[in-house]
Amino acid sequence: MTATATQRIPKRTTLPWGLCNLQTDATFLRGSEDGYGTDARGRKAAHVKAQAAGVNISGMRYCPQLATEIHDPKAWVGGRADVKRIAEARGLGVEGTVTVKAPEVEHIEKPYEVADNIVEREVDRIVQDEAKGDVSVRERRDLKEKTKVRLKGGME
Repeated sequence: MTATATQRIPKRTTLPWGLCNLQTDATFLRGSEDGYGTDARGRKAAHVKAQAAGVNISGMRYCPQLATEIHDPKAWVGGRADVKRIAEARGLGVEGTVTVKAPEVEHIEKPYEVADNIVEREVDRIVQDEAKGDVSVRERRDLKEKTKVRLKGGME
């Protein structure tokens, strides 16, 4: 059939841009059983640990990104609100379906210091190789301070 002057050609019925991806708790949880896939042993261990902690995991999903330990019973979520609540409580930043801003961490500028175990190891080497193990407590303390400054080099 050809279009004539009296027939109308249908207008575009779709938008030139896609509709936004609607993310409800139902769509957030859809298609994901409990987060363990084919890992039956891990699933069983997580279920046992959750039950022992009194967590009802029915209809919930395990989010390992929120866990602080393996099979963490507090990492089971039933929706986006749970993800937000857990992330805020643990001070985590999350981006994606749920967005939680990570807390600001104050950075305190400290001068560079050589680790004590490295200084001790070098002092022990000097005492054994150069002084043949014969140094007083005072000499060792002075040697430790000089070694610390020497190993620090020009670092400020």
